[in-house]
Amino acid sequence: MTNEMEINNASDAFTLAIHLAATAPSNDKAKECLKYAFDIASKLDPKEIGLCFMSATVVTEMESNQ
Repeated sequence: MTNEMEINNASDAFTLAIHLAATAPSNDKAKECLKYAFDIASKLDPKEIGLCFMSATVVTEMESNQ
C-alpha cells in the first residue's frame, strides 16, 4: 500500500516533515526531516504550528495502530 499526501501549502509540508521525523528509520534521517521542518516553520504562525503538530501526532498514532 502506498501513502500519498497532496502538499498544497506550508502547513501541509510542515505536518509531513514532522511526521516523517517522528517515524524516520534513523536519527540522521530524523535530523534531516527536522531541518526541513524548521525551515518551513519560519513561514507559519504559532497557531498553525500547533495545529500541524496535533495533526502529525494523530497521523503517527493512527499508523502505529495499524
